Amino acid sequence: MNVVALSNSALTESQGTGYVVVNYARALSALGHEVRIFGPETFELWPTVRRARRWRIAVGMALHALRNRLHRGAGVILVHGAESWLVIVLLRVARTESLLVHQSNGLETLHQSNLERHAGRDTLSGRRRRWYQPRAQRLLALSFTRVDGLVLVSKAEYRYAAAAAYQTSERLLVIENPLPQSFLGQPLRAPRPRVIGWCGAWLWTKGTNLLVEAANELLSRHTDVVLQIAGVGDAEVRPEFHPELRTRIVVAPFIAKSELRAWYESVSILLMTSYSESFGLVAAEAMACGCAVVSTPTGFAADLRDGEEAIVASDFSALTLVEGADRLLEDDDLRQRVAAAGHRRVQELRWDDAARRMDAFLEHLREAPSRSGMQRPDPACGDRHAKP
Repeated sequence: MNVVALSNSALTESQGTGYVVVNYARALSALGHEVRIFGPETFELWPTVRRARRWRIAVGMALHALRNRLHRGAGVILVHGAESWLVIVLLRVARTESLLVHQSNGLETLHQSNLERHAGRDTLSGRRRRWYQPRAQRLLALSFTRVDGLVLVSKAEYRYAAAAAYQTSERLLVIENPLPQSFLGQPLRAPRPRVIGWCGAWLWTKGTNLLVEAANELLSRHTDVVLQIAGVGDAEVRPEFHPELRTRIVVAPFIAKSELRAWYESVSILLMTSYSESFGLVAAEAMACGCAVVSTPTGFAADLRDGEEAIVASDFSALTLVEGADRLLEDDDLRQRVAAAGHRRVQELRWDDAARRMDAFLEHLREAPSRSGMQRPDPACGDRHAKP
């Protein structure tokens, strides 16, 4: 099958979304599909401008499709991100024969709702929206409702999409994000230093205020505990914490993907403090490397078995995160049990399995009438599933 993928995020494997988009292309190619992927590197308008990026990507993606005659001949057009709403509308107006599938890298409408409900602010920075940052939930939702199918990355996303009636149940699929092969099948290292880890961009949506409050309390209670932070600059982060505790905070601005597993293995407890996650790859990676995870109830972590596969906080507060981490710091047997169960849970997150499930879902959608009510013909484009 000829697959064209349009991504709202850069095709950079060191970033979570880029890692997922690029590796789905590889995995589908391994099954015999011809896959071409285009990211904002190809079509973003005025990339040096810092404002209104969502709208510049939406228009750029649509213009790219128009320049490519709306990708005629593609058996599947796979879109990532709500910025695809405009190109989806254009494709529907053009009465495309391609199968249109949205593969979520985080339902933007759910993300906005989560931030508003849990954090009181619905922007990445936590600042008030500017004039060029409208919520536009109905407009963004077109990229979820006007497609033939919707692929989601967590049960939490599925519940939201089903409740919002974005698609009928037979047009919804959940595939939890797979992990790199190098993270799977690794032996557990049981003895661990008393180190708490946190990994991610220093953004309001990642719950940085919760991290600072929780870490100040935990390091004060447990004087032998060290906090390791990965992915942000030292000067940006260290001043946020209590001056007396800063000597027990280690900051690594950047860790290459090849070195990330070793970083996780130096940590005993991984804190995920986000107000909203589509999936939360950090939590799954940490579990694969033997960390016991303490997380807010969002994304992949929201449906882990609390007290067994992870410690899942009951709400989005520093207090509940402190209580969860305290349980593990004071009971090393519990920490090891949680780490072991979490390690088992993520072994199923494999790329070959994800690709097979995606392939089967695309075949299922192709055999069903399109959302426009037309029966979709078999594309004569080298499709290995075409009927004689």
